[in-house]
Amino acid sequence: CMAEAIHGEARGEPHEGKVFVGQVILTRLHLGYQKTICEVVYAPQQFAPRRGYNVAAAKATKEAIRKGPNGVTHFHSYKKQISPNASFSSRCLAKGKVGGHWGFSCNDRAPASR
Repeated sequence: CMAEAIHGEARGEPHEGKVFVGQVILTRLHLGYQKTICEVVYAPQQFAPRRGYNVAAAKATKEAIRKGPNGVTHFHSYKKQISPNASFSSRCLAKGKVGGHWGFSCNDRAPASR
């Protein structure tokens, strides 16, 4: 599921951008957005997974799992530079750009107990 999301969201990105998307998925899992990676990926209107994936998405998935969550809960692609103080919504802070994605931390949830 994660490789399909990476392929759908970041197939034109450098490797770091692909790993970033995987780490966002892991952050959401860690914070209890859903109970499984597949539930995170296929939650309504969250990711754009593509059935099937390529070798680059598989490699990025393995590295994202090795690195773990990155604390970024949301990302968006912006055509223009945004301010580091920009927000995705009133409860989110910009965390920087990786590849073509700006990351935001919207940590209004405590980590899920496992």
